[in-house]
Order: sequence, then C-alpha cells, then structure tokens
Amino acid sequence: MLTQYQPQAGEVYLFPGRHGREHITSDSAAKILREACASVNLEGISTHSFRRTALTSMSDDQIPLRVIAEVSGHCNLAGLHTYLEVHPLQVQGAVSSLAKLSPIDNIGLINYYVLQPETKGTSST
Repeated sequence: MLTQYQPQAGEVYLFPGRHGREHITSDSAAKILREACASVNLEGISTHSFRRTALTSMSDDQIPLRVIAEVSGHCNLAGLHTYLEVHPLQVQGAVSSLAKLSPIDNIGLINYYVLQPETKGTSST
C-alpha cells in the first residue's frame, strides 16, 4: 500500500503533523500511542514492543535469522537476539528433539537395533 501511495494535491507527507506542520516524528508517534493506550488502560505497549513482536513472530514462523536481521536493519545477529523472545514451550520442544538421539525408546526400553544393527550374511554357529 505504501508503494502505491500518491499524495493528494498540496500534501507533502503521508503522515502530516498536527495543524499542518511538517510530519509526525517517531517521538510524536510514540507519544500519540502512549496517550491512546493510557486512555484505554493498556500498559506495557510502545512502538518498540510492536517491533519486538514483529521480529519474534518472524522467528516463530521459521524465517531465517539473517533475513530477519535484514528486515529489521540489524548489522549483526547479536543485536537481533535482544529482540527475539524465547517461550518456555520452545525451550521444551528443543530439548525434547534430543530424545531421537537416545537409544531408549518411548517406553523406556533400550532399542538394540539402534545400538547394534543387524548385519547381513553372518551365521550364528
């Protein structure tokens, strides 16, 4: 939608400031958001929290970190990591994925086929 935006005659800014003065700055946008949230008793919301949510959502959707860094403008992955939330269920799932490396099956028995694969052509004499 932004790429198709065409200003009306005499308009210069997509988001003009109050009283026709210049444009909305990031500070004034943050102030407007804070005032709107306060008027409906919402706490902990900022323009920055929307950025964090968007980047975390991309990560949750398995978008490669390098692509997320490109979208967010981060020069390195270390800076990006401070934005990405990790949920307890994600940690549990990551640890659970290690179970497939264990010779213990899902009922607690050792799977000897994993540890000692059957070899063809050997006789049991």
